Amino acid sequence: MNIDTASRETLQEEIAKRLMSASEHEKASYYIPYRYEVATRRGMLHFFGSRHFLDSDNHQFEKLCETIRTLRPSMVVVEHHQELIKGAPKEIREHFLKQIQEFSLEEAVSLSESGLAVKLALEIGAAVECPEPTDTERFLYLESKGFTHEQIASYYITRAASMFPLWQHRMNLPELLEFRRAELLPSWPWEPDLLSAGSVDAYLKRSLNLEIFAASSATLAGVVLPLKPEHHLDYTVLNSVATCCTNFTDVIIVSRLLELANEYDTIFVVFGSSHAVRQEKALRELLRSGTVG
Repeated sequence: MNIDTASRETLQEEIAKRLMSASEHEKASYYIPYRYEVATRRGMLHFFGSRHFLDSDNHQFEKLCETIRTLRPSMVVVEHHQELIKGAPKEIREHFLKQIQEFSLEEAVSLSESGLAVKLALEIGAAVECPEPTDTERFLYLESKGFTHEQIASYYITRAASMFPLWQHRMNLPELLEFRRAELLPSWPWEPDLLSAGSVDAYLKRSLNLEIFAASSATLAGVVLPLKPEHHLDYTVLNSVATCCTNFTDVIIVSRLLELANEYDTIFVVFGSSHAVRQEKALRELLRSGTVG
């Protein structure tokens, strides 16, 4: 079936078949940043799979700057920034890009490697986009898969707590959790208090015998680790939420990258390394000949 004529549902099913499984991902070994290229009908897609970073001292900073400035892609694709999702309100997108435009490279990377990539894209005149589903789309998808609103909220806030080492030089843990709650609230369709640290802490104590402010970041990361095979003895319902959310997100990302490959000659993708690894087979097989199946 041709990519151009396949229904959205059929295409997403074909993408899902080609994503790396949880068991395969557990056994995978790869360098950071994880980089590869895939030929498209119009040119080339370059993937830069990073470990998330927020400062210019990270060894990936110079590599990312050098690669984008050398390749000079026509489209730079980044993670997380909902302001850059296709269909986002024009005024929100323009405000975000104006803010990045005024930043130095060191200030831009404070928004993560994605912020740095957007800054570099603006320098070379490249288009920018975030190909992810919106937060609301993720929430509703997880609900459709049978997860409770409390489980969904607990996954998102616990995941933020697990990433505290990345943010600890800027804010304490309660501040980080409130920051993440404020980010999610505009898109959250249910009871707002479910996203509070207190509500999530109560869920963790009741369900997993954990305290969000007492457990280590590594322990919390294990609870919300996506792509964790179910045979693990410490597998939790939040791992299941994470895996479901990651699968959905990767399918939507690959689907959008296939569309962009028909619009741009040189595409540069900056995402977390696990996304890069997981999506590689799907991108190679579906972009190689322009056919599905």
